[in-house]
Amino acid sequence: MRTFCVRLDSFTRRVMTAHRVLGLALCIAAFASSELQSQSASCKGCALRLEEIVVLGDRDGPGIIEDDRSIIVKRSSAGLYFVAKGFGTNIKVFDASGRYLRTIGRSGQGPGEFHSIAALMVTPGDSLLVVDNGNRRLTVYSPAFALVRTTVLNFDPPNSFVYLGPDAIVTGGILRTPDRIGLPLHHVGSDGNIRRSFGGDGKFNPVRALDGYRVLSVSADGSIWIGRATEYTIEKWTLAGKHVKTLRPKRDWFVQPPPVRDPKTTFIQPPPLLSAISEHPRGWLIAAIQVPSRQWRDFVKPGLDHQIVTDAERIRDSRIELLSPDTGELISHLIVAPDIYNFPAPDLVSFAREESDGTPRVVIARVVVDPNTRR
Repeated sequence: MRTFCVRLDSFTRRVMTAHRVLGLALCIAAFASSELQSQSASCKGCALRLEEIVVLGDRDGPGIIEDDRSIIVKRSSAGLYFVAKGFGTNIKVFDASGRYLRTIGRSGQGPGEFHSIAALMVTPGDSLLVVDNGNRRLTVYSPAFALVRTTVLNFDPPNSFVYLGPDAIVTGGILRTPDRIGLPLHHVGSDGNIRRSFGGDGKFNPVRALDGYRVLSVSADGSIWIGRATEYTIEKWTLAGKHVKTLRPKRDWFVQPPPVRDPKTTFIQPPPLLSAISEHPRGWLIAAIQVPSRQWRDFVKPGLDHQIVTDAERIRDSRIELLSPDTGELISHLIVAPDIYNFPAPDLVSFAREESDGTPRVVIARVVVDPNTRR
């Protein structure tokens, strides 16, 4: 079992949400807070690591996974893994041990067919929801993989979606219409129509191609975390459109470089990108950030009007940060070589890997915080 370790500085208190009477809720919250503060005080020397739990993909046959870095993975509560190539046309299903079970969908425009898969969601009851960007629709499958319904989406769907309920799907991204251009969160109803757009000030002045891209995660209290790809800002919003908080972790290295003036003589390092966020089951925030690898200069060369990347896999590393959900304070981090763009479950990450025989695989790893463990 492969592990990546780094020293952990401290624990922070987790966010608690009261669901019972006020007095009992306050009591529970106070107790939990004191417990976590106690853990924090005794957790110097803890370790943060990724622990591989399963590897998906067969060497040949229908269970083979195409070698593509834009793989989308979601896990059901029953332990099934749904794997789709970004903008692909089918979903492959694997069990908890990594055994291939079946393929859902095919290329086309009919029921159960896809043109360009942009996102997957799994409901608490293990229904599978597939967002098809090309056909502009949402397809729902039952836990037994039966096609339940297909709903037309009355907008151009972005790539970030989270499920809050049957009539409460939220997508994150800029919709280029006059009434929604500066509002990056959109509440989508079961009929495929947008109920409400929110999460911004109505202004949008893009400088870079990814300025409008957003990453999303569901909070345990039913609200939504939203992060901006090109700036280290994470906000929390309710489905009703109420702003809860904004976290701005301070990182001197998280800056977007200026355009290359002369790509024949001047190279700029790959800009940092916030590629995914998740709320850990214990309440922390996990942020996956694409950062330049130490050897990035070895994998670029001059072009006519832009620099050319010769090895997209090796030009970047992934920095995983554990953050306080209250302040955005850094608790711990680690840097790994694989590109991480996806959380199949709140404490799981997925990444592509090519085996020594050339077989493409998808690795599922758990983000583990080990108390009182020294390297």
